[in-house]
Parts: sequence; structure tokens; C-alpha cells
Amino acid sequence: MRAIVEGDYERIVRGVGARDEIGDMARSVEVFRDNVIARRRAELEREAQERRWRGILETSPIGISIVSADGGHRLYANHKFETLFGLGEERSGIRRYFHENFAAASDAVRLSDAVQRYGLVSGWEVRMRRAGGQTWWCLMEVRPIEFDGRPAHIFWHYDVTDRRRAEDDLRAAKEAAEAALAELRDAQESLVEAEKLAAIGGLVAGVAHEVNNPVGISLTVASTLERRCEAFEAELESGQLRRSRLTEFLAGAKEAAGQLVANLSRAGELVQSFKQVAVDRTHADRRSFDLKDSTEQILASLKPTLKKTRHGMTCEIEPGIVMDSYPGPYGQVVTNLFMNALMHAFADGQEGQIRIDGRRRGDQVELIFSDDGVGMDEEAQRRAFEPFFTTKRGKGGTGLGLHIVYNIVHHRLGGRIALDSAPGRGTTFRITLPIVTPVGDEEELQMIDTGLVAAPRPRLDAHVR
Repeated sequence: MRAIVEGDYERIVRGVGARDEIGDMARSVEVFRDNVIARRRAELEREAQERRWRGILETSPIGISIVSADGGHRLYANHKFETLFGLGEERSGIRRYFHENFAAASDAVRLSDAVQRYGLVSGWEVRMRRAGGQTWWCLMEVRPIEFDGRPAHIFWHYDVTDRRRAEDDLRAAKEAAEAALAELRDAQESLVEAEKLAAIGGLVAGVAHEVNNPVGISLTVASTLERRCEAFEAELESGQLRRSRLTEFLAGAKEAAGQLVANLSRAGELVQSFKQVAVDRTHADRRSFDLKDSTEQILASLKPTLKKTRHGMTCEIEPGIVMDSYPGPYGQVVTNLFMNALMHAFADGQEGQIRIDGRRRGDQVELIFSDDGVGMDEEAQRRAFEPFFTTKRGKGGTGLGLHIVYNIVHHRLGGRIALDSAPGRGTTFRITLPIVTPVGDEEELQMIDTGLVAAPRPRLDAHVR
């Protein structure tokens, strides 16, 4: 028995086999010894297990602390926790109340309320304070446990400061990019409006020039007729009017009236044509229209711009093609391609031809807009549809004409456009449009009409060769 008290559990108990009182006592001592040995082994195993778990906790890359459930006392904190909170090796701050490490006391109260109400917390992000006063962002997880026989809560602490800083930087960069995009859209819209105004100015000048001819002739005829009427009236009052003179006057008046009717009718037709084009350009309403008639009306409004050049224009579109589409945006495509050819296709003084051909292909129509001008190199072809790309920078080119064409053809009209060109071989735009344009989102379509939707860069292998 003395050996057991002294910690010698291996000594054999004698007399266990005796059938007397000594044997009973020896057997009882042996049972007691076995119980002590089992309990000691359990204690040693528990201590070893505790050392293993404590080693795991101390080497964990996650800050871990255990806080009492009743008063919020910190019962345990691992090495990573000390590092996160800047406590140092003296571990002086471990047994503080857990709320003292929060940057804002209100956050500690809210977290404590959540823990008391729900028992566990996941994904709680809050600003914490280190011993030196620096703040950092902590992602916290809380679970209820039993620690040293008493209810407690275990806290996992993750440092997410770098992630939050990256998110803040990303948010600031996103806001800056959105602001820059808004400024770009404003500038682009201003340029588009300026280009539209310039086109309207050219249209007005063309209208004035075209209408001036029949109106001028009509004015001359009317003035001549007025003078003849005055002479005829004088002869009539003098009583010297002869039948032959009356016949001559009537014939001249009839001829003048015919000229007036013809020229004023021509002026009326021109005004009506220009009016229809203007209406189509200012309204993006969908309707049915004859492709040949609409194209010829558009070209009629553009024809005056050719009179100051040596260029010619030909339009060969198959008759009877009725489109269910948007005549306004279509007219803008034709106008932009025409003006692009005038500005870029021909060298100064060069004589050239602009041609539009159109044929029906099943439920689609194929339009070929071509010129025999100077052509484009591969770099110009690759960037032709990019916004603000122009070879006439500083000479009136905005770089938006073909960009707007691309957007309208692909998005508003539901078609495709391909470019084929080479230096010295002219340029050909091949446009394929559905006879019936698919229905699209109206708000996005309005942005397309103003050129505010970015067009993807066309691939060279998509060009027609």
C-alpha cells in the first residue's frame, strides 16, 4: 500500500491468492491499484491530448479566443490572436473584456447582442483596434462551446484589411471609371450632335441650291410676263390693239404659265422630297417603306454636295423591296457612308464614282456601297469602325461617322456590315439587312441612334475579300 502511495504502481501485490482475510485485503488493494493506474493513464492521456490541441491552437494561422458566456471575460487567446491585436509576448491583454478591442463600442454591443440572441455568428466584419491604437478589419465567426466546465464562446478572427482596402480601391476606381465614362458619353454626344448639325447645315445648303434653280427660272418668267402684260395693257388703252397682237400675247402667256407650272412643280417636288428625308432623319419610328424610293430620296438630298466636285453617283436598287424597318436610321447610314466617301475616298482634284447597289437575298437585302477612290491600308481597315478614329483629324473629321454606321446596322437594323479595301482599289461596304427588322429594347436603340453604344472592334478576317 505504501508503494502505491509513493507512486509505485508496478509493484506486485502479494497474497492475492490467499483464502483468508489477508487475501481479501490484498485483492482489494490490487483493485484499488488498478483503478489508480487507469485514472492516472486517463489523466496522462487527457494532458497529452490537451497539449496536442493547445499546440494546434497556438500554431493556427487564425486568431482564436475563448470568452466566458456570462461576463465576457477572455479566458484564452492563441499566439495569432496576440499578433493580430499587437499584445506582445507578455500576454498582458489576454484577460481583458472582449469589447475593449473593438474600434467602436457600438460594434461590440451589436455583436454581443447577436451572440446572446442567436448563439452563433457568421461572416461578421468589424473594425478592431490593436494595442498600439491602429485599426484593422476583422472577419469574425462565433460558436458556443464548453470551456473548463463552463459555458463560453469561441471566436475566430480573420484579418481582411487587405481585402477591404482592395475593395475600397476597386470601388473608387469603378466610380472614377463611371465618371470618366459619363464625361466621355457627354463629349461623344456633343460630337454626334455637332456632326448632325453639320449634316443639317449641308442639307439646308443643298435644298437652297436645288430649289433656287426652278424658283429663279419661275421668277424670270413671271417678271417677263409682267412686262408683257404692262405692254399689252398700254396697247389696249391706246386702241391700237390688233388681233395678231392679241394672239401673240395669249401664246406667250400660255407658254409662260406652262413654264411657271413646270418649275414650281419641280420646286414643290424637291421640297416634298427634302421634307420626307428630314422627317425620316428626325424620327426613328418603325414603318414600311420602299427601299429604292427611300434611297433615291436620300441621295436627292445629298446630290447638291456633288456639284462642287467632279464625282458622279449611281444608284441601282432592285425595285419592289418593301422594308419593315426604320427609315430614319437607314437614311443616316446612307448619308454617313456618302459623306465618308466624299471626305476620305478621293484625292484633291480626283474624279471618282460613288455607287449603291441593292438586291434581295431571300428574307434579307444586300446593299453594296462602293467607290473607286484611294482605298484604305490594313491599319485603317482594322480601326475604321472605332469611335474617334479618323484620317482627317483637324480637317473636319470627328471619327464618329462609321462608328455610328456600325452601331445602327448591327443593333438598330439587325444587320451586318463588312469592309473590303486596299490602297488604290477603292472601298466597298457590304451591308446585309433583314427585310423585317427584329424588335429591340427601345432605350438601348435610342442610345444606338446617338452613337453612344460602343461597337466591338471588327476582325480583319470578317472583311469581305
